[in-house]
Amino acid sequence: MSLSVAREGETLALSGQLNQTSVMAHWPIPESWLSCQRLSLAQVEEVDSAGLAFLIELTRLSEAGRALAWQHCPKPLAKLMALYDLQLEDERLNSHTDIEE
Repeated sequence: MSLSVAREGETLALSGQLNQTSVMAHWPIPESWLSCQRLSLAQVEEVDSAGLAFLIELTRLSEAGRALAWQHCPKPLAKLMALYDLQLEDERLNSHTDIEE
């Protein structure tokens, strides 16, 4: 299964596999995704470090520096985030370390 993306109002809903192969099919990130306020991850079944990097880049590029809310973060993604010292606070991505642009 590949990565499926659907825009539902202000929510960008991802489903399927979020891995190196699937993110390449959605690179560069479409501008139409950058105005979304929420990112629904409830249907993400598989994720690797390339998928996490893709989500971080999507969040970084979001319009006007507005924080993108990550909703329904699956356990495999939460475990991977912990390895990189990342966490969600009030559905917003936070790092215990500074990430340079």
